Parts: sequence; structure tokens; C-alpha cells
Amino acid sequence: MKGWVRFTVPGKPAPKGSTRSFVSRTTGRVVTITDSVRLRDWTKQVAVAARAHKVTKAPKGASVALNVRFIRRRPSGKRLRYPTTRPDLDKLMRALLDALTGVAYDDDAQVCLVMADKAWGDEDGTAISIRWEA
Repeated sequence: MKGWVRFTVPGKPAPKGSTRSFVSRTTGRVVTITDSVRLRDWTKQVAVAARAHKVTKAPKGASVALNVRFIRRRPSGKRLRYPTTRPDLDKLMRALLDALTGVAYDDDAQVCLVMADKAWGDEDGTAISIRWEA
């Protein structure tokens, strides 16, 4: 892929959150639950937006670079330059890396460069730029 492919995912991004696993008493199988209720829907939104902007999947072994801005709508009265409240940037990135797996790359281990920040904006969303080199 030559150059950066840029796209925006509208809406509030969902952090990865914490997971908890246990053995179900009724089935005997391991069940894993997450405390992020919006994660599944947001993951789907990321995949749809990436496909709509014709993001091609990096071949195996290619290095992937991401530039990400998580945009939060500024509440009235906030004067801080950046949002310093939850969700944490690392949990947002974990969710995004997982959301792009299978869409932009086979495995998030291919991601070798990340630049990410949280910023104020007019509307909630996530601005993503992605490129890869074989």
C-alpha cells in the first residue's frame, strides 16, 4: 500500500476493558466476559469504516504503521488541552488493534509503529491513518 489510508469511525470509541473467565456450572465450558458493553458494536463499526475506505489487508510479514486520534466532544467549561479522564489511551488502543485484526492485518503483532492521542473535538469519533510496507 503506497501512502496512508485515512478514515474516521464516528461515535464514542470503546475501550478494551478487563475480562474475566470462569467455568460454567451448567455447560462445564470456559466462559469469558468483558466489562466493556459497547466493545462488540464499536469493533464492528471500525471494520465497516475500514472496508468502506478500501483498507487492504497487509500481507503476512508486512510491517504496519498506525496514526490514531481518539476524539472526545469537549464538555462545556473544560479548559484542559487534552482529555485526561477515562478511558485510558492504552485500553482504547488495545480495542482498536483487535478491531483491525482480520481487516487491516492478520495479526496485531504486525503493527510496528503507533502514534496515538486523545483530543477534544466537536463530535466523538476516531480518526485512523494506516499504511503497510511489505
